Formats: sequence, structure tokens, C-alpha cells
Amino acid sequence: MSKKKKTALIIAIIVTSVLIIAVGGAFLYINKILNAYTKVDLETFDYNTPAPTDEETTEEPTEEPTEESTEETTEETTEETTEETTEETTEEETAPPPPPRPVHEGIDCNYDPYNMTIDGYRTILIVGIDSRDQAIRTKGANSDVIVIASINEATGEVKLASVLRDCVLRQETGGKAFNKANSEFARSDISQTVAMINRNFDLNIDEFVVVNWRAVAQTVDAVGGIEMTIPNDKILWYFNGYLTAVNEATGLWGPQLEAPGTYNMCGTQAVAFCRIRYGGYNDQGRTAHQREALTKVVEKVKQMVLSGDIAGATNAAEVALSGVASNMSPTDIMNFALNAPNYNITGSYQFPQSAVGSESLANFHARYGINSCLMPTNFEQEVRSLHAFLYNDGAYEPNDFIRSVGTAMSWEIHN
Repeated sequence: MSKKKKTALIIAIIVTSVLIIAVGGAFLYINKILNAYTKVDLETFDYNTPAPTDEETTEEPTEEPTEESTEETTEETTEETTEETTEETTEEETAPPPPPRPVHEGIDCNYDPYNMTIDGYRTILIVGIDSRDQAIRTKGANSDVIVIASINEATGEVKLASVLRDCVLRQETGGKAFNKANSEFARSDISQTVAMINRNFDLNIDEFVVVNWRAVAQTVDAVGGIEMTIPNDKILWYFNGYLTAVNEATGLWGPQLEAPGTYNMCGTQAVAFCRIRYGGYNDQGRTAHQREALTKVVEKVKQMVLSGDIAGATNAAEVALSGVASNMSPTDIMNFALNAPNYNITGSYQFPQSAVGSESLANFHARYGINSCLMPTNFEQEVRSLHAFLYNDGAYEPNDFIRSVGTAMSWEIHN
């Protein structure tokens, strides 16, 4: 079919759908989206896709802009707040012999991560990956964005909870009891990442969406940009450095900015801004900006639908679908866009709320070799608070598995 015929067919579908909405109140259903959309079955997808080399996945990608600077980038942490963690520079050859591994290394993982029943809510895991080649992946990259989205099916209320990438969680694979949250996807795959989130937080997530930088940038462009604020010159400097890297990696382009202020940012500018964790933002500030950006994209799509711009909303959903891997159907994701007016994002949260940083976890570092991490100070209470936020469930009590993980984390903090 020629390009003109395809365009005519799409226009005909859209016009027909608008008429259906006007007459019968039904929303557009599109069963054939872009060929680039990657549909994934949580249990049976192909694990044989080549993963990046160890050089790409085993170390956290360098975050600082390439431009030379004497700006301070040391991350600070305290026990009461999850401030930035200090990068350790002690050489391996001068380190003392590691302490013996604790008994809890063998925590029972037979708990079924899908057996929790949460009635009346739909919960989706959104994973953003640091895939510098912009490949659509289901494994083999750091998952530097981990967002749990809960949807109240009766009210349309949506809540977003970020899991800090450096937060220590019980792992599904890798031979270590604990590692950073973002390492499971790099080491294994999306299936194990979903299981890790379910098991550690007593959830029953079975739907996921994995996105890369280009998909996010193109989606922001498709909605006409989003308004974000650069507060000072220091953040501006980091922003322009990140922007250069994002422009180069995605093959898209956004102009550098000359002064702090509020801007309607294009796609690569928004991605660059949401990657900044220096200049006082740390990972808490970065995840807050990620949730802010997601909220503003949803609001833009909502306004498109309310104003009758069904074609614009459809295009934004199609653009997003071109760069995601998911086990949700294209029609399901398209319906989220076209039903945007029925949803309201009412809450934003981070896990954990309180954590101990690397400078207080010297023995943990020696045992596991994990730098720049955060360990929840009271894991059980953190999971209670997460359930209260996501599901308005103030009566939730952690199961035996979560209590055992909490006991193990307490041991790691104090030994």
C-alpha cells in the first residue's frame, strides 16, 4: 500500500471513530499500531536477545557532563533522610578482608510474588532504561526509572510511586541476597524485575511498560512539549551537559538553554532535565522530576481529548508505542490515551522515605561490593506506607517474607 493510501486510511479511521464517539459514546480502538511496537508476554518472551557487553551493563553509566568543572558532585546522606550517597574511592588492594556473609544469605524465596489480591486496582510497572543505543530491550540495561502506577478502577485516581534506583532490595537472581534495585533488569530481564518488585513490596503486578530515552523524547514532542523549570545556573550547567549526551544518543535535537527559568521543553530537553541528580537534586529530586514529567504528558493528552483533538491524542499514543516493550496490547495502551480525561494523577511518592547511605554501610559494602546504595531504615514500615499510599490501605500488614527481609536489612545496618 502506498504512503498516500496509508495516510488516507488512517484519516478515515480517525474520522469514523470521532463520529462513533459523537453518536454512541464509544472510544477509538486501534488494533494495528506501529510495527516497531514490541508486545511481550511476561512468562514466555524470548530471552535470547543479545545483551550489551559487561562494559555497558555492570557499571553505572557516567552521569556527569563531559565539560570540565570543579563543581562539587559528592552526594551526601543521613540516616533520617535519603540524601545523596557518597561515592567510595578506596582501592581494592587496600581494603581489609570482607566479613563473613550473614546467615540470612539463604532467605527463603519460595513466596509467590503474584499471590497478593488487591481488589479494585490495576497496577502497572513502568521501567525506563539507560539504553545508550536506544534499542527496545527487555533485559541487559540499568533500569534507572522504576515507577509503580496504581489505578483506582472505580474513581480513575492514579498514584505514582518511584523506587529509588540505588535502593537495596532482595534480588531474584545473581547469587547475592541484596543488590541495588536497578541491577536486576541489567543482570536478568523484565520478568525477574517485576517479580523483584512484587516480592519485596507484596504486590501482584502483572503488567509492565519498558521505555527508552528516544521513546520518551518523541512522546514529549508529540504532545507539544512540557513546562519544566531550571532554578539556577548550577542546574543549567548540568542540564546542558546532559542535553548534549541525550541529543547524541537519540539522534534527536534540542537547543541548549542560556539562562535559568521556566521553559516549554522539547523531548530531549525534558529527558535531559529528568536525568539530573547532581547540583543538590540527588536521586530523590531526579525521580520527582520524572513523575512530574509523566504527569504533565498525561495532562497534555487529556487536554487533547477534551478539546476534540482525537488525532493528536492518537498520534501521541502511537509515538509512545513505537519505542516501548510491554505485555499490554496496543489497543489497551491506546485506550489509556483516549480515556485520559477519566484519569487524575493525585499522588506522587518515593520508596524509601528514610534510608541509610553508603557511608554507614561499610561492612555491607565489604560483604557485597556494592557502592552508592541506600538501605531502608525500617523496611517493614516502608512497605506498610507504600500500601497505604498506593491503595489507601492503612490496615495492611507485611507477610513473613517481608518481615524476614526487614530483619536482614536491620542486621546489615548494625553489623
